[in-house]
Amino acid sequence: MNFLKFDINILLVFIILTSCSKPKSNVQINDTFIREISEIDRQNNSNIISTTSSAAIQLVFVKLNNGNIYATNGLELHNIYVDNYKKEYNTYYSFLKPLLCQESVLKSGQISNQRKYPIFQIDDNIIKNSFSDLEKKYLEKHKDIFLFYPGDYPLNIRYTILYKLYLSNFHITFDDYSGSFRIAKNR
Repeated sequence: MNFLKFDINILLVFIILTSCSKPKSNVQINDTFIREISEIDRQNNSNIISTTSSAAIQLVFVKLNNGNIYATNGLELHNIYVDNYKKEYNTYYSFLKPLLCQESVLKSGQISNQRKYPIFQIDDNIIKNSFSDLEKKYLEKHKDIFLFYPGDYPLNIRYTILYKLYLSNFHITFDDYSGSFRIAKNR
């Protein structure tokens, strides 16, 4: 009888401990990609970036404390890191990883009004779509990449499409010449 009580107590302790732990995000952004972005910090002892990895200029998305999403890139995030988080995080990588994997949030007040990319709200109708639905409706396939022409789509729809693709480990850049977003699956 005492053995049964002991087993029940252990089970209860286990349930309590697991229910109190912070839930992890199920977003798994490729770690190599995050490390490539974070390389700009190692080259940057005097805040002058000498060479920039192509990963640092690709579109990434971070959650804000007000519930919105910020579309940005590694260079802009590096400025936020240097100005606000360098004392809290030992490395740019340790700041970047939970942010890009949607496990932490930025304070919206730390984002410059001079930013290059928008802040938007997720469109619930778009985020529910599967990749194949998005591909059929919004993307053009060209060899090993997809193109997305934003056209007249409202900002929230446009960036929710890109956010959904980012969460699925697609790399996104903007092509100024064609006015399209180039989207490639992470290899």
